[in-house]
Amino acid sequence: MAWGQVTPIQAQSSGPTVLVVPDFSWDRDQGVVRVPLTVAGPTGAVLDFEFDLIVDTSKFLPVSLTSDGTITYGGLWTISMRRTAQNVFHIEGFSGQGLTGRNGPLLYVVFQRTVATGGSTSSLQVQNLIWNEGSPASRVDRQGSITILPIRITGGFKYGDTGRPISGGIAKYQTVNLTQIGQVTSVSDGSFVIETSERAQYRVDYSKQPYSDLRNGLSPLDAARAHQCSMDYRTDCDPVVADVSRNGKITSHDAALMARWLLTHTQSPDSFVGYWYCVPPSLTFNLQFDYQIASTQCLLVGDVTKNWSAAPDTREATTSVGVSLPERVTTHPGVTTTLPITLTGNQMEAVLLRFETETQVVGFGTPEGWSVTPQGEGFMLLGDGPADQIVFDLQFLAQTSGDLTITEVWGNENESQSMDESVQIEVILYNLFLPSLQRQVQ
Repeated sequence: MAWGQVTPIQAQSSGPTVLVVPDFSWDRDQGVVRVPLTVAGPTGAVLDFEFDLIVDTSKFLPVSLTSDGTITYGGLWTISMRRTAQNVFHIEGFSGQGLTGRNGPLLYVVFQRTVATGGSTSSLQVQNLIWNEGSPASRVDRQGSITILPIRITGGFKYGDTGRPISGGIAKYQTVNLTQIGQVTSVSDGSFVIETSERAQYRVDYSKQPYSDLRNGLSPLDAARAHQCSMDYRTDCDPVVADVSRNGKITSHDAALMARWLLTHTQSPDSFVGYWYCVPPSLTFNLQFDYQIASTQCLLVGDVTKNWSAAPDTREATTSVGVSLPERVTTHPGVTTTLPITLTGNQMEAVLLRFETETQVVGFGTPEGWSVTPQGEGFMLLGDGPADQIVFDLQFLAQTSGDLTITEVWGNENESQSMDESVQIEVILYNLFLPSLQRQVQ
């Protein structure tokens, strides 16, 4: 019998049959995964295929093939894989029945990870793809990759026990042997995410940059509360925020340090006003899989009332403090003159005033239960309890005539108010004439 020329089987397809290689990621705790190679455009006339699969075997090793759930499923296809080089695997499949004519997974490649670190990635490529010894035409639509997802550490920052989220919190992390080191910051909802590749023992340190994100956290009322707790008029001051000198107790020195910072924004050497304090400051744990940390609680040192807000400055723009001054004061050079000032408001416990003047302020007269902290051209009044009106005296020396102007008033935790209340100071000069003494001639 003589064999005649055989006409190749032609696939009834309008275009090339396309194979798609995916980007595939698996979870950190999985050791074996199935990666689909998907085909589009075949018909039942496709009886066989072959191609080379290329992958970095130092990270991922193809160990077997499976057709379960694919268009070659049904036990009618023979599919084999053989390693031909360090990172190359040759795959072939054939069947007398041909493909079913549906698009979908051609087969699944079963991979085993050969690296322990998360975040490991390797390109996953198919080369030399052939259908039916070359007909229909073949094309690899895209080359993919295979990745082990990094291990995720999630946590958050909250303001004390208020539940308010803190953005800009810093979480520094490192392994015990310092093979992984880095830091992340919390976002608007207070959360942060650390992605790392190594399973190891980790330490996370919590902090926030001093003097950052103060918002409405520090106010005259905080200084008043520290003073009231120092005098035992109150007992609800948290030492974490009220003991700004960190000497172990709340004293009027703490109130003075708060007042100094509010008046000058100058930090004293023994003051921690404006620093952030986090509990716990650090956490150590053994990381094997994704790990969620309970939110750490941070507070702003000096915020005795704990009114710091997660939103931008939430103090109400209010004119709740009124200032009453006389229109004109007459004084004499070198003589101490008293200028009466009346403040009216609602439940005032602390008031900060700034002023401009060419006179020299030399003293104050305050009502019972009130104290004063001066600093340059500004001062703060602190009360033992709330009041709706405060009458006090400003004592000054004036060498020449001029004005004394209150430029800013800040009551309790309301927004500070710009002011233009001024008083004209007139200096009166007295000339002293002594009559001449004549000696009487006898």
